[in-house]
Amino acid sequence: MFPAFYEHHRHNQDIEIFLLGARQGVAREAQQHINAKIGRPIVVAAHSPSFGFEKNEAECEQIIDLVNRSGASVLAIGVGAPKQEKFIHKYKHRMPGVKIFLAIGATIDFEAGNVKRSPRWISEIGMEWIYRLTAEPRRLWKRYLIEDLPFVWLILKQKLNLYSEPFSRVPPVEPPCFQEVLPASGKAQ
Repeated sequence: MFPAFYEHHRHNQDIEIFLLGARQGVAREAQQHINAKIGRPIVVAAHSPSFGFEKNEAECEQIIDLVNRSGASVLAIGVGAPKQEKFIHKYKHRMPGVKIFLAIGATIDFEAGNVKRSPRWISEIGMEWIYRLTAEPRRLWKRYLIEDLPFVWLILKQKLNLYSEPFSRVPPVEPPCFQEVLPASGKAQ
């Protein structure tokens, strides 16, 4: 999705991206590759935070300052789930110039050329996760084989028509202003 995003905004000068994530120096490599591919500095800044940065409030403050000073209108953060989503949720209000927040996972590594993408046909059939698991089993086995099981169970339930929408059982309540007012006699006026 991220390459399609920046390709789509190739000529849109309002789109300026800040890349946040990956190992030291990798985000800058990705910045150079993307800007060379697009032909303009669409990625205006890049930063690779330290491991565990999300637990260090001072480092988070520095990152917010870097993003704000960059003038970026898009923050593309790739530090892994759920860290990236939690960072966005916690700090989005502190970055007023950023209009679009993208949680992009390993995309910074892909863009830098450090991690090879799966063949297109594997991605198209929805099995890129298997390719990634075989490429990085020590890092990804727990996430894909243990932590994702509840999600797989929900998908299976939905495919077998066993999933019931939890809010569908609640009958709609008509607001009081639309209910017919009955006089004391119990008959409508």
